[in-house]
Amino acid sequence: MVSATPVAPAIHGLRFQCVHSDDVARAFVAAIESHERGAFNLAAEPVLEPTAIAMQLGVRPVSIPAGLARRAASAAWHLRLTAISPDWLDLALAAPVMNTEAARDRLGWVPQTSSTDALRELLDGLRWGAGGATPPLARETSGRGRWRELATRAGAREDVSRTCAS
Repeated sequence: MVSATPVAPAIHGLRFQCVHSDDVARAFVAAIESHERGAFNLAAEPVLEPTAIAMQLGVRPVSIPAGLARRAASAAWHLRLTAISPDWLDLALAAPVMNTEAARDRLGWVPQTSSTDALRELLDGLRWGAGGATPPLARETSGRGRWRELATRAGAREDVSRTCAS
């Protein structure tokens, strides 16, 4: 995949994990078939960091302090340039790296797709407008079809209360 932009932000302190939905489905099947009980963390390797992701995308990483990234995200949110609250960046920066040993040991679960490939598939789907049978993924209700979310700040409280009262 080649990015539409020549650079990507490398936000200090950002690390996260990904897992492909097919691998999650395999874990569910393994849990059902094994009769194991309890919670299982699911994530593929490697843990993703912005610099490595940028290089994978073939773009130059641009180092950005977390505080500056949050201020930029907040400005974009308040200017309604994005439907993503800056709180999502806070959440990502605070997310722990999960230990997946229980799923691997007790369920025999091993992800078939690397976290890098799962992320690449997600980004390609977003970039090329890949759809699906569910409303959030259907072409007619996503992309340009979601213009009202931008205008109403993506589910603002007043929209929720009107919908619930109807």
